[in-house]
Amino acid sequence: MSGSGIKLSNLVELTAADLEPTLREQLATAPAVAAPVAGVFGLASETAVKKICDSLDADVIDVLAGAWSQASALHGYKDATKHPPEQIATVNLGQHDITATEEPVIEMTIAHAHVAELRLTITMSIRVKSVALSIQAGRIIAVAPGECSVRAQVKYKTHVLKECETPSLAFPGRMQLGNGIAIP
Repeated sequence: MSGSGIKLSNLVELTAADLEPTLREQLATAPAVAAPVAGVFGLASETAVKKICDSLDADVIDVLAGAWSQASALHGYKDATKHPPEQIATVNLGQHDITATEEPVIEMTIAHAHVAELRLTITMSIRVKSVALSIQAGRIIAVAPGECSVRAQVKYKTHVLKECETPSLAFPGRMQLGNGIAIP
């Protein structure tokens, strides 16, 4: 797929400093391993952040297109008798919100011994002002997304580690989605 070139991980901008208090709190529950970890604590924080960002290594437009493919308003476009495979239909969707949740688990080990486990919840809320979808043969093949804004929150249990919101992002023109995304 092509997409926008804007990754979800770039929008969240999570840093090791955002995770350090939580990691320290977790290690305090295992004092026998807290001292050995203290020497590599910075590395542990950086590694944890990298793992989280890897789980968010998806293009914003690809994530949105996947969500749009689930919209019930598009299901009729799978019917080849109403929409022949050679036909390209344009569907306009007005303002709407899309929410996606990821739950990465970070396991800390030292010399193959389990030290701690962090179960995080990452929630992305995307507000789309409007979008035009090009649909052919039951697949979204291109999008003209207009503007959207993203609100992201990273939590450990009930503790918010990071929260951010982008200003309105304007996506110019139309973006091709390669082979497209199937409408289920």
